[in-house]
Amino acid sequence: MKNRTVSANEAWKQLIEKYDIVNQIHKKGVFRIRANQIKEFKEPRLMAKWDSSDSLPEVLRSNQINILPDSRSSYVLSDFLLYEKIPELQEHVTQMDHVDIPEYESVDINHISSEANAINVLILSGILDDFLQTDSNVSTFHGRMGTGKLSFNYLILKNH
Repeated sequence: MKNRTVSANEAWKQLIEKYDIVNQIHKKGVFRIRANQIKEFKEPRLMAKWDSSDSLPEVLRSNQINILPDSRSSYVLSDFLLYEKIPELQEHVTQMDHVDIPEYESVDINHISSEANAINVLILSGILDDFLQTDSNVSTFHGRMGTGKLSFNYLILKNH
């Protein structure tokens, strides 16, 4: 690994140049990259998870490149659309309905420190069911678990 202190944006610039990623995506539609290739410049887990289009490194955003894992050790880069803008709220909310959260010793809503804990509270309170207009959400497992072989298709949209 070269320089651990280099920014994700700078590391992606170097990766794009070294592997001619932009041209490869234009020619083939996608570019597959292995974690060990990313690790040449920076830790892959810091280079491959972006929660919003705003958090993407500028070099990826300006080239309309997004990244998806296709295994625990490789990724697919392309110009697929991964993020959807949240529409403006059409109604004016002046008062929020009261939400009952069951009392459990292990749940402290004032100290929710992870996404998994936030999801648990959304399920316990019924907020997630209400939002998704269903009553069938259940909590199963958290953390990394293998799915076995999983195939998926992605649609490459030009000029989005």
